[in-house]
Amino acid sequence: MHDVLDPRDLVPDEAEQLAHSGYPVGALESEARAAAAAADLGRLSQLRERLAQSERGAARPYDEPEADA
Repeated sequence: MHDVLDPRDLVPDEAEQLAHSGYPVGALESEARAAAAAADLGRLSQLRERLAQSERGAARPYDEPEADA
């Protein structure tokens, strides 16, 4: 069962979402999936911090709104 509060589900999903939104997450997505499979909560915490610091790539031709209008 998928638990949105469980870092084993949350961090890989966040990495995937960022990748789809134009953030250059690179290997972080596969690292997050591997850490989740190994139930490595410490590594997932580190990866979550790195994902939070990522910035959208310059190749993205448009901006998505961050908040509802």
